[in-house]
Amino acid sequence: MEKTTLIHLSHTDMDGYGCQWFTAKQYDYIGFNADYGDDLQEKLGIIIDLMENNETTQLLITDLNLTMPQAVALDKFDGRVHVLDHHISGEDVAVEFDWYHLDTTKSGTLLTAEYLNIPADGQAFPLINAINAGDIFIKDPISTFRLGRVVSSITIETRELLKGRVSPDTMRKVIIELYDIINRAICEYEGSKEDVPVYIDEGRVTYQKDAIYNIGIGLANRPNQYTREELISALMLREYTEASDIASVKPQYIVEVQRIISSEQPLKCMVTYNVQGISDAADFILSTANNIDFILNISERGTIRLRARQGGVDVNAIATSLFNGGGHQAAAGGKIEVTPQSYDEAYNVISDCFATFMTS
Repeated sequence: MEKTTLIHLSHTDMDGYGCQWFTAKQYDYIGFNADYGDDLQEKLGIIIDLMENNETTQLLITDLNLTMPQAVALDKFDGRVHVLDHHISGEDVAVEFDWYHLDTTKSGTLLTAEYLNIPADGQAFPLINAINAGDIFIKDPISTFRLGRVVSSITIETRELLKGRVSPDTMRKVIIELYDIINRAICEYEGSKEDVPVYIDEGRVTYQKDAIYNIGIGLANRPNQYTREELISALMLREYTEASDIASVKPQYIVEVQRIISSEQPLKCMVTYNVQGISDAADFILSTANNIDFILNISERGTIRLRARQGGVDVNAIATSLFNGGGHQAAAGGKIEVTPQSYDEAYNVISDCFATFMTS
């Protein structure tokens, strides 16, 4: 019997990611985010192919209204498609298809919470209520509305700063993690407090973006003051580091090189895949991580970027010897003929390159 797969397609704003905040907690799901127009049409095409190849796949669409042709294309999966919409523009489609649920009085996040039977008195509802108020502009109480607008601004800024620099899956994970942090702060702090990321005092919401980002990447209890660019760089590489501390790279992302160039000690190389703007991110990780010597980023086109600490590993020598490239002691590049299409493939390719070099 095939395992049931849940696909969750949602919008690219606060409300859209808010809907996926729940499925991320309850399901091992395949996530997509889309804006309207060509983006939505493209994602629906991918999803339809996935559903045709697996008859047990269920599709949940939230905070997006479908056109009539799009709904007709999905109707062949009747019983496997569930749409939770709150846009009045979806009214004609909702009348036509019983799997299309429309309620214009609630946000997509609140509709999703109710659909998944999230307890109304549970710990998730402070953030649910804030997103609901901020998205459909419910201003009573005003503090909940203001908090919702805070969450919206954090979502927009994070999305814009990460756009084109991380995969959509990583962006979704980062935003969902930030929602966890904000919700915990709301639950724990009611009233003015010092050194907390979000607090509510006399109807006003105060929040510290840097504090929120710091907590999200494991820097909350460290004395350094980081710039926004450094924090975003850390978020870009968040999946590569230990949950509790950005200063430790997860072992599964490290290749140990026993003998290379003139080094007598084994070197540890952090392998990343398809990270855009690797220079800033690498500089930050190398300044904080204590269990790697240099970073190698490989793209899906086989482009290699190497970064090391000033005065540390000579990555120019590595690039020259292994990757038909060159550069500087702390920054070099090259290229290989292989074009890896996943992280595992990239990791194995780099491991093989080092192994071949060491035995040559």
